[in-house]
Amino acid sequence: MASALVVFPPIRSLKETIDHEEWYKGVVLSATYFEHFGLEKLKEKYRGVIDPQKIENLSLEQIIMFLYISGLIDQPTYSKMIEVKNARNDLVHKPWEHVAMTPEDAKKLIEKAIECLKYLGVS
Repeated sequence: MASALVVFPPIRSLKETIDHEEWYKGVVLSATYFEHFGLEKLKEKYRGVIDPQKIENLSLEQIIMFLYISGLIDQPTYSKMIEVKNARNDLVHKPWEHVAMTPEDAKKLIEKAIECLKYLGVS
């Protein structure tokens, strides 16, 4: 019997991390969603212009910057995405320095991520 993978819609998934107070998961998932949906938006915009493989190789920071300079996100969304990306990097790469993140701080970051995903047209 094959196993099934259940994938919740991204915004619902992030709201559930808030409801269940899964702060680490919520911040990390936020960055993952930025990368996935940001790449999809860039590939869509540049279909036939830029080789999709070159877009696939972009880092998250490059994706966010490319979204901004391409006019796919505005400056406030760019700033929020960079803030979430930086927090995710700190949590993953410097957890001993980021233990001071309060649940309220994490909740605000996840809420910002939800706003950004909505701006990208993700539901």
